[in-house]
Amino acid sequence: MAYSAKSDAAGTINQFTRRKDIKITTGGTSTPVNYQVKVTVAYEPEMQSLFQDIRFNTKTGVYIDYWIESSVESDTADVWLELPDAIADPGSDTIRMYYGNAAASDGGNGNNTFIQFNSGSTFDGTTEIIPGSYSAPTWSIEDNAWKVTGNGRYASVRFFNNTVGNNYILEANIKSFVETGVGNTQYGLKFDDSLATDEWGFARWLEVDDMFSIIKTGGVDVSAAGSISTGWNKWKFTKNNNDLALFYNDVLKVSTTDTTDGSYVGTYFLVYDTNNTVWYSNIRVRKYIANEPTAAVGTAQHQRRVPIFL
Repeated sequence: MAYSAKSDAAGTINQFTRRKDIKITTGGTSTPVNYQVKVTVAYEPEMQSLFQDIRFNTKTGVYIDYWIESSVESDTADVWLELPDAIADPGSDTIRMYYGNAAASDGGNGNNTFIQFNSGSTFDGTTEIIPGSYSAPTWSIEDNAWKVTGNGRYASVRFFNNTVGNNYILEANIKSFVETGVGNTQYGLKFDDSLATDEWGFARWLEVDDMFSIIKTGGVDVSAAGSISTGWNKWKFTKNNNDLALFYNDVLKVSTTDTTDGSYVGTYFLVYDTNNTVWYSNIRVRKYIANEPTAAVGTAQHQRRVPIFL
């Protein structure tokens, strides 16, 4: 099947030789404007092996911001897209993926795709620590990740000020080094309004108890047993109005309800041993809806030899 090239706002789409339609279908909830959706892209022979030449447009030629979360060379890539148009449920919309340009560089940009994003290569958060008898942890950048080491108490980074609503998902890749049986390391993510004694909305793993937990208003702890794995792992903390849920490598670990609204989201770190270290990378905030849409990638189409510019 052949298609006629249309230039996007940058006049570049005609430089790509292949196109696929991607149908986004709601799953029971309407998607809002600028909603982030994940699409798994399978490798095609005309693509660059690390998917550097993929681009996304609406059917009317509006460029779609995207970010490649992960990829396997010449196999698949998990790509996040920021859909510019809302989709009313039940319904669908079709966007277009272009590829087939050996000269193209990676056009993905997490900052443009998500509400808030940091790969870990820069430190632009606000560090906050509850005063006490423990010294502050050390924050630094190492291998494109936030590295936290030290003897800190309730240290956190205010990453995103929540001033436009409360339906959010906070995700990050987290790696830890814990000396088993030494001290007590806790770390995770948070929706919280302050570092006060009645703080709430902490999603964490507790080394001393080997469990996941969420702290509610007044320090009420809802916990479930669970172990962590070495290396990098994916954390997801969701806030759906009053409902909070913590997922570890996409598996639900603990959930609860709390009526308090937090004013920001960020990372969370507490450690009682100077040898314990935690790394954070690809920290991102995106919109929450109850039922995420599905994406179906169509078959390849090739561009006509003589492009028609509309």
